[in-house]
Amino acid sequence: MKELLFVKFREKLEEALNEIIPEHAKVHFHETGKNNGVIYQAVTIMEEGSMISPDIHLEEAFREYSEGREIEEIAEEILSLWKEHNHDTGFDVDDFSDYEKAKMRLRFRIINYEENAERLARMPHIPFLDLAVVFFYHLESMGENVQGSVQVENNHLELWGIDKAELMDTAIKNTLETMDASCVGICKVLSDLMGQNICEEAFGEVAEPNMFVLSNRENYFGAAVLYNTKLLQKVSEKMNGDFIVLPSSVHEVIVMPSGDWTDYEELNSIISQINEEQVAREEVLSDHLYYYDAGMGELKIPC
Repeated sequence: MKELLFVKFREKLEEALNEIIPEHAKVHFHETGKNNGVIYQAVTIMEEGSMISPDIHLEEAFREYSEGREIEEIAEEILSLWKEHNHDTGFDVDDFSDYEKAKMRLRFRIINYEENAERLARMPHIPFLDLAVVFFYHLESMGENVQGSVQVENNHLELWGIDKAELMDTAIKNTLETMDASCVGICKVLSDLMGQNICEEAFGEVAEPNMFVLSNRENYFGAAVLYNTKLLQKVSEKMNGDFIVLPSSVHEVIVMPSGDWTDYEELNSIISQINEEQVAREEVLSDHLYYYDAGMGELKIPC
């Protein structure tokens, strides 16, 4: 029933958009793959002579249509979003095709290996524990629901005339130089989120928990900090030794001293439950914790 309703929604939306989009532009509906095998329905408005246009996800628009919103209003909003971001994607085909220009925008992020095994078959990557380091061409922020990067795939290496090793060296160097990692106390994060001093209410005069949220400046695929060995060493010094990493999402992780909790099975159960109930599927990094061994200077999966 839902699939039939979506087909009707798409037909009506296409008709409404064709009434208002610029002349010589065309409407394209398609599926777009995301992290962890998640598939989104999207619409693209492509002007004649253009080779790229932002993908606009339709899930929220379809929900509003199902609740009674007029299709004409939805079309106007999509057109407005397209106009806002169509000319500021930061993507130039000539620059992308020229490796000497493209290489300055290459970065890496970390995703779950098993959940993305099919995608990884066509993407250069580095196995990292049970995760994978993958590479992308960085675009400027394009706003909510609009893609802001181009995933690097194997055919791009052929286009650029480079091998995986050179891609890795360039992207890792660029990412570590521009990462601007953040390490914020868990109480500040929760207080900012809730708009009140959570820890003062919860702990009173008792010392705040020794837990920190690690991410990057944009808080976007910030779990990439786990591949920053120098940063992990600094965290270890702050923690006075070994520490545990809780993978809250692909965007951030939580760290705490290893001595604060030794029941790893219970922690893994909590992580799995939170992922299931509170984290969007495409943002899940892992269902278990990681352990940083300060003596070895190495991140591990505890047995």
